[in-house]
Amino acid sequence: MEVIEHTETPGIGAEIEREEFRQQFVGKHYTDSFAAGDEIDIISGATVSSQAMIASLRNTMQELGQTAYLEEEEVPEIELADLPDGTFVGSAPGLNDEVVVEVTIEDGRIVAIEILDHDDTPDYFEQAKNELVDVIKEEQSVKIDTVSGATSSSQGIIDAVMNALLNGLEDA
Repeated sequence: MEVIEHTETPGIGAEIEREEFRQQFVGKHYTDSFAAGDEIDIISGATVSSQAMIASLRNTMQELGQTAYLEEEEVPEIELADLPDGTFVGSAPGLNDEVVVEVTIEDGRIVAIEILDHDDTPDYFEQAKNELVDVIKEEQSVKIDTVSGATSSSQGIIDAVMNALLNGLEDA
């Protein structure tokens, strides 16, 4: 991983160019956690620059991972009619940490999606949540597009809902 260009403050934010910081990303897969403080150490005194770099790299890796350049995970087929009525919890990586959702199924339909936990940037996450929850319920599917500008949060919500549905199938 190499920093090609940035406009961070020299001597502080420019620390994202340091080999020690950059080496933390080598060998990461696009599905790995890139959470600051979890597997990635931020630079003391350059927290915002570090977090911006982590977010940028994660977004890039996820975009690449969803193309033909890297292996793409196949979205499993989920027949909602096979799910029992009930509420199921699922989680998946978001921008900074796990997104946890609760999905309610009634008569083979998704009737409610509640976000239980997340640590993503509030404005972007709210944008993704406000658009995606309604679309998932309307389409009755997780095979939907992410919200532009909130890709990581969107993917976290979509994947968490899918995992909740898969957990429901296990309970069936």
